[in-house]
Amino acid sequence: MAGTTRLSARADVDLRIVRRAIEALPRVEASWADVDRAPRQFVDEILADRVGYRDEWRDAMVRFDEIRRAARAGRLTDYQLARYQHLLALAGPGLPSMQRLGLELRSESVLREFESRRRPVASTSG
Repeated sequence: MAGTTRLSARADVDLRIVRRAIEALPRVEASWADVDRAPRQFVDEILADRVGYRDEWRDAMVRFDEIRRAARAGRLTDYQLARYQHLLALAGPGLPSMQRLGLELRSESVLREFESRRRPVASTSG
């Protein structure tokens, strides 16, 4: 039971970290665009921030991959699974930003998951 509780708590933390990383994309993209207008003395600091953010992004994508595998193995609670689905819904529209920023997506399977959510689903109501 303790192992299951630890796995569940880890999934909660991972879901939160990945959500924050995805939600930050518009802000990050806007701040990265500002480097061309930044005073010369701040350019090195801005570029160092980019390296740090890419490291944080890689960590978030490792966590996302772990969540994805846990979801496929049925190891997430119903609430966690709903949060995972919400992450996919957030990530799909953010894919162009990820690509413009040159952020890694960990694996082809993560890319496919995000791409599957990129286009809005057509309404089936008549």
